[in-house]
Amino acid sequence: MARVYECLSGLERRHQEIHEELVGRVDGLGRQVDGLGAPACRDFEYFEAIFFIPRDDLSSIPCSPPITSNTRATMTMNSFAKGRHEGGPSECDNQCHRESGMVIALSTGWYNGGSRSLNYINTNANGKSVRAKVVDECDSVHGCDADHDFQPPCPNNIVDASPAVWKGLDIPGSQVGDYDITWSDA
Repeated sequence: MARVYECLSGLERRHQEIHEELVGRVDGLGRQVDGLGAPACRDFEYFEAIFFIPRDDLSSIPCSPPITSNTRATMTMNSFAKGRHEGGPSECDNQCHRESGMVIALSTGWYNGGSRSLNYINTNANGKSVRAKVVDECDSVHGCDADHDFQPPCPNNIVDASPAVWKGLDIPGSQVGDYDITWSDA
């Protein structure tokens, strides 16, 4: 329980730091825009709605970059195998998946409420392409609880891939971690 409070406390501190930094930037931007005769950007409630995740409605914020035919992402490694996956069985099918399976989880915005569940995407790196099935969400909004193995939320640009996807893209074990890729719907 102490880990949960420590994680939440850290997230609240970081939220306040980001808030203070962006308020300063918005105020500076407002002064610059005022000088051009354009409407000032001083509606802080509006900016909070854009730049901050409201605590009472976290799920309403689309939080991943737009999808293109060549969407840039960071690929991370995840085992979807029984007893190894951080959050339990996959969200889309309530199943665990072998490490040899071509399966992935997408950040919350790209997962889009499950609209990509059990559909395929193409992941691209090193001149290679791998077709993988979306079986889970890499939650970009919630974290620091038992459902998420007390891990912080995922960044908003993650393709969390099985070892088989990494192998299919011919990425050496020494480079496993955060790896720049592109992806598209298959």
